[in-house]
Amino acid sequence: MNDNKNLKNLGSKKQTILNSLSFQVMWFATIYLASKKLALLAFIPTISLSSYYVFQTHPKLSHKDRGLWALIGLGLGFISELFFWYLDLFTAIEEPLILIPLWLLGLWVTLFIMLPIELSALLKRPILAAGLAFISAPFSYISGAKLGAMIMNKDLITTSLVIGFVWAGAFYVAAKIFQHQLRE
Repeated sequence: MNDNKNLKNLGSKKQTILNSLSFQVMWFATIYLASKKLALLAFIPTISLSSYYVFQTHPKLSHKDRGLWALIGLGLGFISELFFWYLDLFTAIEEPLILIPLWLLGLWVTLFIMLPIELSALLKRPILAAGLAFISAPFSYISGAKLGAMIMNKDLITTSLVIGFVWAGAFYVAAKIFQHQLRE
């Protein structure tokens, strides 16, 4: 993998703010397009921002490492969303090509490509990362449902708890992978 020093101090404060804003704009664009039943178009913002992060941002983080984080996001996202589908937490407003809307998997991939770049300090603390994911992740899903990208099928408390626990586990796993990369 990459040199430890490169993984420790990846971004400037200005770059972090810009990346955070770009992620939020991408999230809203994706949710907006999905809510208008334009599922394939909704995949474009996630692909665009993911490509930017993989190929142009932070030359100190290798393409191999960024590709690894994209695969981690895809894998954890697919498993998590499949679990949510199995529990019937949400219904996509437009029939997905696969069980899970591509735009939703794209959000996972984009977020996980950004994790070692923008949230490296958080990933050094697995319990904190899991706790913050437990608290914050349900808001994204519920906001997406309120904005019309999907329909919530269960009550708010059940949905929030399930999403929170799944995301806490995903972030804990991500933090452990990041710590392993730092040791190499």
